[in-house]
Amino acid sequence: MNAPQKKSWLGRRQVRRINLALQGGGGLGAFVWGALDRLAVDPRIEIEGISGTSAGAINAALFADGLAADGTDGARRSLDAFWRQISVACDARRRPWFSIRRQLRERRLELSSLNVFHDVMHRLMVPYEFDAKTMEPLRSTIAESIDFTRLNTSADPKLFINATDINEVRMRVFTRPEITVDALCASSCLPFLFYPVEIDGARYWDGGFMGNPSISQLVHGCKSPDILLIQTEPQGRRATPKTAAGLIERMSEISFNANLAREIEAIAPQEGSGAEPLKRRRRSPKTYLHRIAPVSDLEAEGGRGYSKFNAEWSYMQRLKELGHEAAERWLEENFDNLGQATSVDLQDRFD
Repeated sequence: MNAPQKKSWLGRRQVRRINLALQGGGGLGAFVWGALDRLAVDPRIEIEGISGTSAGAINAALFADGLAADGTDGARRSLDAFWRQISVACDARRRPWFSIRRQLRERRLELSSLNVFHDVMHRLMVPYEFDAKTMEPLRSTIAESIDFTRLNTSADPKLFINATDINEVRMRVFTRPEITVDALCASSCLPFLFYPVEIDGARYWDGGFMGNPSISQLVHGCKSPDILLIQTEPQGRRATPKTAAGLIERMSEISFNANLAREIEAIAPQEGSGAEPLKRRRRSPKTYLHRIAPVSDLEAEGGRGYSKFNAEWSYMQRLKELGHEAAERWLEENFDNLGQATSVDLQDRFD
């Protein structure tokens, strides 16, 4: 798809500085990649700060490192290269299991005990055959994709990488100059897949347990009043899960989104619609919340219950397209709300 061309006549008054909150979700992070790819080429948008969790944290670091290397073109190349590389690496390691998944889907065995058995095997046994301690191939792909010296010495955008300290049971937020391969792996460390990541004697799991993503750092650590939340879950209500695999997925989603909902509730207005400005702490300016999300269930794009673990390149490309289209729609419908009003109905979506 063709990206819009930048306009040299664009005045500074038309440029909006915003903050991004990027959700995780394994392979669904390719949807966030697509949204970032579209936002990067819009000359009216500048990014002040980014908070990211899990795949959202990796996307945030890739985007920031690419910006430091070569502006928006560098950011887009950085994201593209990573998702291509992780797809190739995962495909080589997990091809037999994805072959089984395709056969199950083609034979319409979504409700069968064999499908549930495959899901349990995938979660509890297969990952430990794939370097659960080192988190390969994710770790090496991150290391090859990001120049951490450049990332930690650049000033903009501000970065907030969220992980969960499992001993202290609290969030750890990594910022420059402490953003490393270990920090990004810690933010992405799902307990059913990997052993905890140890950093300076502390052990970490996925940041989603404490915020997927957390927005408080953006509210209190950045000047821009606008926070754009990019999520991997669909808008509107979802169907009630009826399979064992679906139940496990939904339990995980509820757990990972609970803290985000509480953060939204803490800054949402007590009365009126979502169009009202959000209240911040005393002496803080207004906050306006916005949201980009898929219009349908991304899991349906790759087979129910397996999409977070699907690294097939055709699937990654499809999610990128969906993210790009969702960002395009959001820009067309809500750009004028930046600096003026919240563009998501908070009470309907997060209550």
